[in-house]
Amino acid sequence: MGEHEEKIEIMRKYLADMTAAGNYHVKGNIPIKKIDNALQTFAQGMDRTTMLGFLDTTVFGSGKNGYIFTDDKMYYVETMEKPKKLWYDDIKQLRILKSSKKDCNRELAIDFLDGSTFYIEGSFINKTPLKNFLNEMKNFEANKKAEKKKIENEKKNNFGAESAGRGIGAFRTVNNQFEEEKFHSRQGHGFAAERANNLFDKLTGHDAKIVGDDNAKNGADRVVDGVYIQSKYCATGNRCINECFENDGKGTFRYMTDGKPMKIEVPSDKYDEAVMAMEEKIKNGQVKGVSDPNEAKNIVKKGHFTYAQAKNIAKAGTVESLTYDAVNGTIIASSAFGVTAMITFATSMWNGEDFEDAIKIATYSEGEYQENSCLKIWQIQLQR
Repeated sequence: MGEHEEKIEIMRKYLADMTAAGNYHVKGNIPIKKIDNALQTFAQGMDRTTMLGFLDTTVFGSGKNGYIFTDDKMYYVETMEKPKKLWYDDIKQLRILKSSKKDCNRELAIDFLDGSTFYIEGSFINKTPLKNFLNEMKNFEANKKAEKKKIENEKKNNFGAESAGRGIGAFRTVNNQFEEEKFHSRQGHGFAAERANNLFDKLTGHDAKIVGDDNAKNGADRVVDGVYIQSKYCATGNRCINECFENDGKGTFRYMTDGKPMKIEVPSDKYDEAVMAMEEKIKNGQVKGVSDPNEAKNIVKKGHFTYAQAKNIAKAGTVESLTYDAVNGTIIASSAFGVTAMITFATSMWNGEDFEDAIKIATYSEGEYQENSCLKIWQIQLQR
């Protein structure tokens, strides 16, 4: 029996018990139509051949929502949430929270090796058998890795390869969906804009980081030099602002930190319209603690990219058409590269290239290749 078949048997032990609502299928009995629907909605990029089981949580069994378990990861989407996935070998430990007679109403806390924690709360799945399954898969992966490591150590020539294999950013936590697949979802341009703006800030000397992957309600997407930012890349400036308020623009402002409004980052070509829309909200008393409409320009932040550019970044094959001229003539000061090189570098990393190969691809895209100096500059900037 091969590894894949062993994992199917592990899946078979737990999947029926996991099911609190909906239908479940072990590999060999999964309707193709359900897999097709899942690939379109929450499991983009999944290799069908690695599937172990599918817990379909939709009312009519369409397969558009639920939990898919594969050889090395779990894809899932819960009601009113973004699609997510997690790798078994990134798990450090699992804990059941909340005492409830019904297992489906409990909460599963997943602690990752990088120090982060994620929570599964959906009522369609029983948490105890899910915990047991993930534990067994985690241990399965750990045991296989230990066996491989033992073989490699016996060869006495594996140190460099083993170190390199860990790669940059070794831990792929749940929201790596952003880097690998979410650019292709319905709101992919928004995720792409968030990543691209953050990379731009890093490369221009700012202390910038993504913080929105924890899916905290009304939390910031990123922090730049200590300033909390929520990114809204919509087709109109008015829509960008409406999404920041309850009840589709009719309620109160949602994004506050320490009693003050967060910065709202909008497409550079929608900035003026967004400021005007925010002024109206302030006049209407919808922003707590702010009464002066002139404060709108301090709340709304102009992004580094236009709405069209964000859509292009999210589409494979159109990145190279971007030039530094498209960002109001701005050139990246720290490296003198244009936006073309910067975004080519970003997408290379998102697509799994290692750091040095991504640098080479980016420098070639700009028409020059200066390996040593570029490597030093980019590495210093990205590791700040």
